[in-house]
Amino acid sequence: MPDHSSFSGAGQRAQALVLIAEDEPEIAEILTAYFARSGLRTVHAADGRRALELHLSIKPDLVLLDVQMPQVDGWKVLAEIRHRGDTPVIMLT
Repeated sequence: MPDHSSFSGAGQRAQALVLIAEDEPEIAEILTAYFARSGLRTVHAADGRRALELHLSIKPDLVLLDVQMPQVDGWKVLAEIRHRGDTPVIMLT
């Protein structure tokens, strides 16, 4: 199985980027700390609309997606991400 903790490009290693879409600040902080300890970068979105905006702009390597969020729920966000391409998504309930 390939190592997805980092990706190489132009001879340099870059950390993978995880988009955390979670409206509960405490949960987002725990997830951010966990991924940071694993050497991964994270970006946080507190609602579904912002998650979709960030997905377009930052092109994350992985999305952790809460099911129940304000603005746009997780299922609708998932459908749009799937429509856009093949970014891996882990749903949180």
